[in-house]
Amino acid sequence: MSSELIPLAVSLLYGIPSFVLYVFILFQLVRLKYRKRFSNPFYGLCFAIGVVDCFGYIIYYAFFTLPMYSIASSIFSSSFFAPSALTSGIYFSLFFFGYLQLFGNCFLTMNRFTAIASMAFTRCFSSSVVSVAETSMGYLILTQTSDVYFFGLHLSLRVEALDFDFITVSERLTSIPVHYLMIALHTEIVYLLIGIPTLIFYAAIMLTLLKKSNKEVFGFAFYRIFAVICVLDCLMYIMNTITFRLPMCPQLSFLYVHIKPSAFTTALYFGLFFFSSAQLFTGSLICLNRFSAVAFPAKHKTFWRKHYHHCIGVTLFLGFACSWQTLLSNAQFMKHSIDGTNDFFFTFMFDDMSILFVGKAMQFNSILVAALNIFISVFQLGMNSATIGLLIHQRKSTNTSANRPKPELNLLFLSIAMFLVVLTNGLYQVVVTVLLYMESDYIVPFLDYYLLVADFNNLAPPYLLFIVSGTARKTFFESMRFKKPHEASTVQLFVSRDK
Repeated sequence: MSSELIPLAVSLLYGIPSFVLYVFILFQLVRLKYRKRFSNPFYGLCFAIGVVDCFGYIIYYAFFTLPMYSIASSIFSSSFFAPSALTSGIYFSLFFFGYLQLFGNCFLTMNRFTAIASMAFTRCFSSSVVSVAETSMGYLILTQTSDVYFFGLHLSLRVEALDFDFITVSERLTSIPVHYLMIALHTEIVYLLIGIPTLIFYAAIMLTLLKKSNKEVFGFAFYRIFAVICVLDCLMYIMNTITFRLPMCPQLSFLYVHIKPSAFTTALYFGLFFFSSAQLFTGSLICLNRFSAVAFPAKHKTFWRKHYHHCIGVTLFLGFACSWQTLLSNAQFMKHSIDGTNDFFFTFMFDDMSILFVGKAMQFNSILVAALNIFISVFQLGMNSATIGLLIHQRKSTNTSANRPKPELNLLFLSIAMFLVVLTNGLYQVVVTVLLYMESDYIVPFLDYYLLVADFNNLAPPYLLFIVSGTARKTFFESMRFKKPHEASTVQLFVSRDK
């Protein structure tokens, strides 16, 4: 035991003073945050990373370093530290703070990059890009770590291999452990606790945009297109919840016992494909809108005012053209029993539709979605690159971009951030499709993240808009403000006396 005391004492001798120094520096950053030099977002990011580092050090040292010494083994061998929600929470904390440290340092790098890039663009470029990155990556961390936390609670559950289908892959997948298919109740609760408030927040923003659509700012076609994306995202989240999230939870599977293959299940299948396809095309419309605002500023407002409804109609028609075949197929909720228990759950399955592709019959579902994601991602990348290139060219040749309104630039940053969200979802869909046709075992861990990627794709836009657009934030908070009747009458009385 004496031999263990030396490395333990050494680790404490350099660890505790470093920790105290770190806390002192963080305290000074808080105390000096209102001074001009320390009001820079760089120091704000340093403070956030510092807090994460301190908590991470405490968690790691207390629960991963100390248990390795026999002097503390009696503490951790007690029943208090038996496998439970507490140990899963510790496991979650390790991953959570690790993710935050990783992405926090990425934000610092982006902060320095945007400080230099602002020399080519405007000053608002820096703060807007950092805000977009913080919002999107923060939401990704939240969804991923919630899965890590509750995934550890049901690792012991195993059953026989079974068939499985999901939206982008209609082929029968076999030999997949059930914990990749079934959703435990606690995981279901976390999904809903994240999704439902975000859905309500999304709906509130959508109603605010529609309510203010006759105003000068929110009358822009961009916000009207964004409102359509709001509707599609909310419907897609609801469709994923009905077809995947709820039936795959054994405690909620009783809701699907009496649902038989019918026009209702076929409509669900159609909705999954239609809303996801319409999302992609409407997102491309956002990119086109920003490109025309930069390339053709004189004709931009006139064109979108006259042809906004036509453009929306075309995107919805393209979504229908990519999904109408699903109306001719069958879909059903297939029941799967869990061996050794009376529990069961359902998976949403549907017929395969073969098409001729590179000389042999391939499955329509996965090939179509993968091809759509590749095409749309390349198209949006081209549009956003052209828009940024035009801005740089205008900045160098004239001074037009310097005088460009900040809201216009913020909408461009929002468009780029939404493209990155779509790109994340597209890469996931393509990788899963490739692994499927390669019959690779690596597809198994990818399936566990389907709902996480889907939620990130469907629920990230409102947070991006809320952070990037100061006008949207201000309008949203004003619309949430309620006036009392006596306050209104007092104001009226005051005005009448002035007259």
